Amino acid sequence: MTPPRRARPHAAETTAQPIKAIARATGYEDESSFRKAFRKLTLLWPQAYRVQRTMRAA
Repeated sequence: MTPPRRARPHAAETTAQPIKAIARATGYEDESSFRKAFRKLTLLWPQAYRVQRTMRAA
């Protein structure tokens, strides 16, 4: 049995990798599915999450 996939907000925050690369690294073949899971987990789209975290760090 494979472990469940999970969108990882930390990866979107700590890397400059494209969202597509993060999606694949976390087990999603489809970027759209990753984005939906990410939004369900954080209530933000991945790009909006990055912008928000960048603003907080500044």
